[in-house]
Amino acid sequence: MTYVRNNALHCGPLPQHVTAPSFRSGTGFYETLLYNGCRLVNADAHMERITRSARACGLHLLPVDLHAAAQMLLDHLGLCGSMARINLFYTLENAPAADASGLCPPLVPAVTAAPYTPPPADKAFRLCRALHGVQSWWHEHKTTAHMGHLMERTHAQAAGYDDAVLHLPDGAILETTTAALIFYNGSRFTAPFPRFRLSSTAEALVKDVLGITYEKITADRLGCMQHAYVLNALMGMRPVRSIDTAEFNPDTDLCNEMTVLIQKAA
Repeated sequence: MTYVRNNALHCGPLPQHVTAPSFRSGTGFYETLLYNGCRLVNADAHMERITRSARACGLHLLPVDLHAAAQMLLDHLGLCGSMARINLFYTLENAPAADASGLCPPLVPAVTAAPYTPPPADKAFRLCRALHGVQSWWHEHKTTAHMGHLMERTHAQAAGYDDAVLHLPDGAILETTTAALIFYNGSRFTAPFPRFRLSSTAEALVKDVLGITYEKITADRLGCMQHAYVLNALMGMRPVRSIDTAEFNPDTDLCNEMTVLIQKAA
């Protein structure tokens, strides 16, 4: 893997000490952005989200020129003009003990790039509810400690589904392990309350356009929904065909329209 760190290109693994909090407990943050073949999409929103997460944990991030770092990688890898996935990582390499200034040392960024091919526009997702209910304020942040997400997704895919739907212990739906969820009940668009789930940059772009409202959505209410959608910064918006036994009518036309909005945001 080629990555940019300290304003320079590096090849191979990112060194990590076995005593580092990032190694021992996955202490860190990351963002996933789309390079749409012309520019990074919605970069300011991603930087604001990762900065907000670090501040919530009392940590500080070393500034990064994300556009310059991404361009360095795209040029090196020959990805200019093609869709690519850009990842920004901040990991905690030292124990969070205050130094003489009273502040923890800032986290150092690393940026990676890889080719990206979105799922077909007519791909309709089949989802299942996760095996375990979760409730943690950590899920409001995109941390590198996402083992629970990975295992739920792995189990769902092994059973023939595309992803798993995370939910609270009381059954209230949150999001999938990789995307936000939106529903249409025949009269309005609705989404799960934002508490205990990630603040989606893609959802923020379509919220006012669709007039999304927020409410508690449980499995027994899914049968009242005509359409369901998954959306994230990479693929844009795609229709959901089913969540367990609840089935929805795939709304590809709206997804195509919202995907253009998401993938071309400045």
